[in-house]
Amino acid sequence: MVTIQGFLTFVIPILTSATDHCIPLRNDKCSQELGSYNFTTFPNVLGLSDYTSANLEFQKFQTLIESSCSPSLLPFLCSAYFPKCDPQMTSVLPPCATECVKSMAECSFLFSFYGFQWPASLSCDKFDDGRHCPREYKKYLLRVYDRTMQTSMDDSMLKFNNTLYK
Repeated sequence: MVTIQGFLTFVIPILTSATDHCIPLRNDKCSQELGSYNFTTFPNVLGLSDYTSANLEFQKFQTLIESSCSPSLLPFLCSAYFPKCDPQMTSVLPPCATECVKSMAECSFLFSFYGFQWPASLSCDKFDDGRHCPREYKKYLLRVYDRTMQTSMDDSMLKFNNTLYK
C-alpha cells in the first residue's frame, strides 16, 4: 500500500504540471471536422497569445475554408492557429510546410476573386516538414516544384524565342 501511495504521490505532480499548458480546443471547425485532438495551447507558432486573437485571425479564412478549395487548408490552419496540445509532449508540433504549399497552390485561384492576401505570418518557408508531417505532402511538394520549374523554363524559352524572331 505504501508503494502505491508513494507511486501516486510521484506521478500526480508530473501529470498536473504537464497538463497546465493544455486548454480545451473551442474552435468548432478544428475540433468537429478534424476530430483528431481536443486540446490546444498558447502562445501558438504564430505568436498569438490567446484564443480570442487566434480565432479572429482564423475567421479571415472562413470563405476559403467553405469553398473547399483544398483538403489541406483546414488541417494547416488548425495546426497554425490552434496547435495540438498533448499532455505528454513538451513542445508544440509546427504546421507542415507542404500542407502550407498545397493549401496555397490549390486555393490561389480564389485569392484574387475574393481579394484575399496570404498573410506573411503564414509564409510557407517559415515551416518545415518534421516526422509528424504526412509523407504524401512531401511527394506533392516535389510535384509542385517540378511543375513550377517546368513553367519557369517554358516561360524562359518562350521569351528567348520571342527575342530571336523579333
